[in-house]
Amino acid sequence: MNQALIQGADGGFAPSEIVYIPEGEHAIRPTVDGKPGDVVVRLSPQRGHEVAAAFQRDLSRRQGENVRPILDFDHRASGAAAGLPKSFSYRPGVGIVLAVDWTNAGRVAVEGRDYSYFSPEFLLDEDGTPAGLPSRGSIGSLVNNPAFRSMPRIAAADAGGGNETPEQTFTRRASALVAAGEVQTMGEGYSRVAAADPSLYERYCESLQPASERAEQAQRVKAAEEANQEVERRALALVQSGEAASLDDGVNKVFRRDSALYMAYCERFEG
Repeated sequence: MNQALIQGADGGFAPSEIVYIPEGEHAIRPTVDGKPGDVVVRLSPQRGHEVAAAFQRDLSRRQGENVRPILDFDHRASGAAAGLPKSFSYRPGVGIVLAVDWTNAGRVAVEGRDYSYFSPEFLLDEDGTPAGLPSRGSIGSLVNNPAFRSMPRIAAADAGGGNETPEQTFTRRASALVAAGEVQTMGEGYSRVAAADPSLYERYCESLQPASERAEQAQRVKAAEEANQEVERRALALVQSGEAASLDDGVNKVFRRDSALYMAYCERFEG
């Protein structure tokens, strides 16, 4: 069965966790017993922890066997492993989550955007509730043809950072570059991350601003937006009443009549 996994991003990292089965009811058309078949998968919030526990029991059993459980590529059942499953858990509102230890081949495939989705292999009860893992073979594959079409993809650049501050994410990614030997110092790592992800760098810089200054700036922005709306409202009224020939003419008349509003309006162009 296929489900959306991740979308690689330039400079991104493969996530340490993936959504194995999404919460809710999903009608999909996977391969069942070697043939295409229509299946409805049902994972209710009420049974989420129970299902995750069953999957963890099966995984622990298989991890104790001589042949390790793996994630592979395109359900080939042979060749390189994409990752090693570590543990299952249930996350309310998300579904069954699998912690993954990526192999080199899997990490390159994800971060290089060669593969964008994950296809789990699991057993189903008669009512469509996920029941556990197969007794042998891969427990899922990296693929590019998902069946769970409604599942949102998780950006690789955000992996492992769901609860991180921008500063923590920035530092983690710079540290990874140093650890991999791609740069020699943290300073070089910071520069590389900033160049690869300007949005993260901007959030990082904003996080260094004191909370009081951020609140004050937010208030200024809100006041400027409200002033802009008020100017447009008054200018449109002047046009509709025939006092102004155009919207621009109306704006100019509003400014001449209300200097305080003009100053507030100009705030939106500052800083």
